[in-house]
Amino acid sequence: MNAKLAVGLSPRTVKHILVTLGGALAVALKDGQIPRNVAAHVDPPRVPQSELQVFNGDEARAFLDAARSSRFEAAYTAAVAVGLRQGEILGLKWEDVNLETGVMTIRKALQTKSARSRRTIELPAVCVSTLARYKSDQAAVSFTMQTYAHVLAEVQKQVATKMDEILMPKPVATRVATKPASGLIQ
Repeated sequence: MNAKLAVGLSPRTVKHILVTLGGALAVALKDGQIPRNVAAHVDPPRVPQSELQVFNGDEARAFLDAARSSRFEAAYTAAVAVGLRQGEILGLKWEDVNLETGVMTIRKALQTKSARSRRTIELPAVCVSTLARYKSDQAAVSFTMQTYAHVLAEVQKQVATKMDEILMPKPVATRVATKPASGLIQ
């Protein structure tokens, strides 16, 4: 492992290598292919804890001002206002947000959430108003898509037919048509 660190790999990468190798050797040991798992006796390198970098008040305001009118404005506002992680934001559904009471419940994330990490958060007013505006805009887009759904289906059908014409080979005769030879001297 020290050789991996010496060639410039980070301690975190070396630790991942050790865990992966250890897992593979554990399977080989269980299957009787090796007498012992040597990776189990190696101490992983220490992974230094990186200091969390957070916005100060002015930076947060500048960031949210820059994000205004972005399609991700609501997500950024929730992240900055209540400190949501990326996976938590991406795991949110409207059923997790109560705009009337200004409360958000974090139930799941992209990764599995433990019971300890589930929580209910009171939302600041700026977050509630941004989420409400986003939900309203989202409903308008959904209504528009439903209004024109029949048009989209027809366009898709026309495009599919045109693609079939382009891509599908024309039928080719499998037999040679012959005319009886008439007027030939036999």
